[in-house]
Amino acid sequence: MERAKQVAIGRGAVAMAIIISCSGQSERKTMLLGGPGGSEGNVAHAAPAEGGSGGVLSPVMPDNPAHISFRFPWVPDVQVDYLALEAYPYEVAKEGDKTIVTVYPPQGVAMMITFSPLDENGKQVGEPITITVEPKAKLGTYNLDFGETSQAITFDDGVQKALQVGENLLDAPGNEQFIGGSTCQVRHSVYEAQFDQVCHVEWTGAVELRSFCDGPAKCHTKPFDVWLRTGQKVGLYPVMPGNQSGGEPVSVFLYPKKEE
Repeated sequence: MERAKQVAIGRGAVAMAIIISCSGQSERKTMLLGGPGGSEGNVAHAAPAEGGSGGVLSPVMPDNPAHISFRFPWVPDVQVDYLALEAYPYEVAKEGDKTIVTVYPPQGVAMMITFSPLDENGKQVGEPITITVEPKAKLGTYNLDFGETSQAITFDDGVQKALQVGENLLDAPGNEQFIGGSTCQVRHSVYEAQFDQVCHVEWTGAVELRSFCDGPAKCHTKPFDVWLRTGQKVGLYPVMPGNQSGGEPVSVFLYPKKEE
């Protein structure tokens, strides 16, 4: 799987990130860019507020973002237009003969998004598709094609288990998702902080665990701490051994303590 493209983080901003190696993948570098799209980086666009002066909004990661990926037939690039009052980051990657677009809209907020296929020069090469997305769940993957009839897609939060303090047994079947730069079988779980806290996370039954809180997914192969505000949600996704949907149950252990 070839990791490609950029994450839009705001106009004029340039940074370098290291993609954490997981599932045997080598470490990769990716540029985080702001700009008009194409070879200069991907920036999400949004329609201006009614009565406004127009223009392009800088994408901003929401307080409680979802991690929603769409698989398209391969194209060199994709422009993402959020038809909303706010613009949010997105990422374009290549996986085999598919182009993966991962968007980071607020969880629980329905909005319209247009995906436009582009060539190497940033020129549109096919019919775009406009869909209505309602990410009730924090994580989801969906197959789409450009030029399809516009549709509404809801990512149901029934697939994710709410975690409690202490041991949490995850015994539901694994679900194929595109997360952390690769396709894998994961079990969905989400923890919501009841107070400002540092939460220590451990698990058994999986080689690795992906976490998703306030940005792109992170990969963990050993216990870790996550800092959470009151009401903030973190998605915790154990990856199945061998990327199989079956296998033994997985346990996730949470030990929160108040921030001092």
